[in-house]
Amino acid sequence: MASLNRTGAVAKERANDKRERILEAALRVFAERGFYNAKVSEVAKAAGVADGTIYLYFKNKDDLLIQLFEDRMDFLIQRLSEELARSGGTVVDRIRRLILLHLQIASIAPD
Repeated sequence: MASLNRTGAVAKERANDKRERILEAALRVFAERGFYNAKVSEVAKAAGVADGTIYLYFKNKDDLLIQLFEDRMDFLIQRLSEELARSGGTVVDRIRRLILLHLQIASIAPD
């Protein structure tokens, strides 16, 4: 039974990795071509997956954009929450730290 659980965990991890590759590729393709000019096939090629694989994870191109936004917002909220929980000081110090962290995250460009 333990080996079945491990196999399932590995499969789930691979699916998450593939989903993340697709999201990263979508970010690059949308940034380069614009959302309306980008094609799902271009995202698939950039992610190194077959065109149909995109539809295993996302309903359509609009859903891909929505999930990309939600994923990145979740990341941002998590990072900001963690940082604020660790930081001390006055309210002004915490707001200053929040702004600095936000600017640092926003300046990260994809490879």
